[in-house]
Formats: sequence, structure tokens, C-alpha cells
Amino acid sequence: ASPVFRDAMLQSMCVQAGVPYLQELHRHVPTSRSISDATSYFTSYLSESNFWLLRWSTESFENPGNHPVHANFAKPHGYQYAVESRDAWQAYMQGDSYEPQVLVFGSRLSNQIAGERRGYYHAIDGLLTYQALVEQHQVPTHFANEHCSWVDLSKFKLILLCGMVHDQKTVEKIVSFAKQGGILALVADAGTRLPDGSASDLRKQLAGMPNVIAIAAPQRMQLKRAELDWAWPFEHDHKQIDQLLKQAKVTRPAKVITDSDPAFQVQLRKTPDSKKIYVAVMRNWHGWYRNNIEFEEQLKAKWGLGTGKLLINAIPDGKWQVNQLLRDKRDLGVINVKQGPLSIDLQPALGGQVQIYELTAR
Repeated sequence: ASPVFRDAMLQSMCVQAGVPYLQELHRHVPTSRSISDATSYFTSYLSESNFWLLRWSTESFENPGNHPVHANFAKPHGYQYAVESRDAWQAYMQGDSYEPQVLVFGSRLSNQIAGERRGYYHAIDGLLTYQALVEQHQVPTHFANEHCSWVDLSKFKLILLCGMVHDQKTVEKIVSFAKQGGILALVADAGTRLPDGSASDLRKQLAGMPNVIAIAAPQRMQLKRAELDWAWPFEHDHKQIDQLLKQAKVTRPAKVITDSDPAFQVQLRKTPDSKKIYVAVMRNWHGWYRNNIEFEEQLKAKWGLGTGKLLINAIPDGKWQVNQLLRDKRDLGVINVKQGPLSIDLQPALGGQVQIYELTAR
């Protein structure tokens, strides 16, 4: 009953296969505007739709004072906000997602053999790297594992291999990718064992290749607040990720420059005729959703408002009319782009808050 980005990992695998999917039917419980925004944002990731089912109890309306969740839901910024934001999300979803040039190749085998050995569908090595790239490093990323035979590795400029255990078929695919010149990052002990426990020859086959780089595992972010440390987000070394992107010649379609903590993440879409570009920017939040983005008064007291500068790189030169669609509607006028990113000063935002911008070619 929360915005769960980990589901986007499964969405990515389905999207790449052209497989329709449904999501849990209790996801969208808009007890606050941040819950509503974050749910729509996460479920739209690389998808052709976002999730907009509302779930509530009649208790929410008949006796709103019985529980703070019910009371919040009955306020205008609960249900009413979800209704009012629908048009902005419908406009945003007109565009097609920019196809990621980066792939995280994880391992279900590794998690089941050498990891926590849980059958839970999120129990896949590579998840933390995937989350870190999208949430903290602002890199559009696809996900795959040994079961994704439909994923064509040659489509990607950069692959990050995660998980100690990989089968021989995966070893052959990864070695082939590297031999064809793709940039490959081996995360921590990735690819060192086969499912039977014996040593893999993956690294021996890759030895000496200048396009193969070893990087450390993602680490929990060191936050100043002590609460909910088990839910703190992960990140890779930022300089190391930037160097990998540079070597692979991958440019972020957009990026938010900020000193705010929590920071921001961003998604871009464009219409088939490239006449409109849509940008959704969400401020992250630390910890679990409950008591962090469920009640806006607490959210503001804990983390305050964050600001930043949005830089849109994936935009042709020319004049662009810029309008903000969510939350506040603003006409930012016509901006002339010439050999550089289009820059927008973001409005101050709470954790989980989304801002949607529409750019129209003139």
C-alpha cells in the first residue's frame, strides 16, 4: 500500500518483452499529495500507463476522525488532489519514454543460492544497483536477469553485472557483449561462481579488456537522521558512475542539480513527432513511506522544502514554450535553446512531490 519503486524492476522486464502486466490493486491510497504523486511517478516508469486505482474504506468518508489516514484521505489534498492531477498525468503519458542505454543485469540465481534465499519476487541481486542508478544517479536504466532471454544486450552501451552466481549461458552472453566493445562494469563479486558452486571463468575471459571495469557494491547513504536506518537508500560512488557514463558515451536526458537532501530524480518523454517533451521531476524521500510521505505536516517538519535546477539535455536547438502542469500551473514563456541544455528553476518541493513540465516546439 505504498509507492514501491522495486516494482519498476519488474515493469522494465515486462516492457522489454512486450508483456502486458497488472499491478497490485491496493497501491494507490492517496493519504497525501506526496503519496499520490509518487505512486503515479513510479508506476509510469518506462511504461505506457500509470496506475490510478483508488482504494479506500467507506470509513474514510463516514468517520474520518477515527484514524489519521482516513482523516487525511477525506481532506482535499487526498482524494480530491488525485482527481485534480489526472489531466497533468494524462498529458505526460502521451509521450514515449526515452529508451535507456544502460542495463543492470542481475541474478535471481545468486540471491537464491548465495543470498537471502527468499522466494519473494524482489529477491534478485542487482536491485540495489538498479535503484541507485535511477533514484540517486538520475540514469534511465533497464533491468534483466538470467530468465530474460528476450533482452538484446547489444542495444545497450553500458551493462552493470550484479550477483556472484551466474549460469554458463549468461557468462557467454556477457563475454560476447564485452568482446563487441560494450562497456561492462562488474559490481563487487559479480560473475565469480557458477550455480554448482564452482569457480566461473568469466573474469578470466574478460581479463585485460579496457572496456571492463570493476566497481564496488552500492552502499547505504550516510544520512544525518538516525530513524529508519534499515530503509535508507543506496548509492554508488558518484564519480565512478559518471566516469562509466563518460566512457560509454551515455548522456543523461535530464538531470537536477541540487544541494537539497533528499535530492531529486527525473523522467523524460516525447511525442512521436518530437514536437512536445514532457519532464516529470520527483523529490526523493528518506526511509519508509509511512510517516515519511504519508503526512505532509510531518514531511515538511522533517525534511523541509527542496529546490534545484532542472537541466534538459535531450532537446533540439530552437524555441520552446515551457509550461508547468503539476502541481502548480505556470507559464514559463518561450526559451531559446542553442547548443546547450534547457534550464528550469524548480519550485520548492516536499519529499515525494512531483512537478510535470510540458515543452512545445515553436
